[in-house]
Amino acid sequence: MNSNQQNRSNTRVPGYELTNSFFRISQLKQRIQMLTKPTSPRRALWGYVLVLPLSVLLLMCTQTEKELDRVVKGREANDQSLKLAQVDGEIYGVVQNQPEFDGGVQGLMKYLGENIRYPAAAQRANVSGRVFVTFVVTKTGDIADVETLKGLGFGCDEEAIRVVSRMPNWKPGSQDGTPVNVKYNLPINFQLVDNKSGSK
Repeated sequence: MNSNQQNRSNTRVPGYELTNSFFRISQLKQRIQMLTKPTSPRRALWGYVLVLPLSVLLLMCTQTEKELDRVVKGREANDQSLKLAQVDGEIYGVVQNQPEFDGGVQGLMKYLGENIRYPAAAQRANVSGRVFVTFVVTKTGDIADVETLKGLGFGCDEEAIRVVSRMPNWKPGSQDGTPVNVKYNLPINFQLVDNKSGSK
């Protein structure tokens, strides 16, 4: 073998690699570890923070729609017994002659005692206390604008509004001998008696 052939055999001909740099074992292992690494708590927390308001908003929209349907259906079912009077004219807070339930305070207490049903949720939670309801006795004696001033929850507020809305006509209040619309506040007591539904 001459020197030229020997030089040719020792000289490497430039070639092409069939693999890329990302197929190196160390880099491939590092990438797999990055993919399988659990999410950091901070990153996960940000995910919850972003998703939570959206979930609450969707829940509120759903609940509002359900609640609205329930109220509308309830009003349609009880349209005959509910008082839906409109207030025409000025509403007084204090008048010379206050509106009066037929039978006075005793008659009002009797009506409440006979008509209030203690809510099941309040019974289970052993809830008792007072619900303060405000409403308008119109100049014709109808009941209007029934609202809760201070409630107990557990169905007591809704029950108080239901019973007050269905009250029979009152004797209207008057100012200078003229019947007027009068705002009236009424505390309704919910008290469990002998584990039976009842109110005072």
